[in-house]
Amino acid sequence: MGKVKAALMDAQETFYTLIGYEELDFLLKECESFGEFNLKLADIPGMIEFMRDVGHSTYQYIVIDTWCERWRDYV
Repeated sequence: MGKVKAALMDAQETFYTLIGYEELDFLLKECESFGEFNLKLADIPGMIEFMRDVGHSTYQYIVIDTWCERWRDYV
């Protein structure tokens, strides 16, 4: 596995650990739009620091991937 892919997978695991799988599932069901989901993530303790650590583009990739993975069967 390449270093970039390994770093991205580590960042995704940190994201899921930080938010918690149950909380993530709740947020994904509760939010009606991607923007709302993104705003609610900012309220989670440690999420802003995580975004700074991994960089904005990596953070957005993880958030978009998470949103799309949940809603891909409904489009």
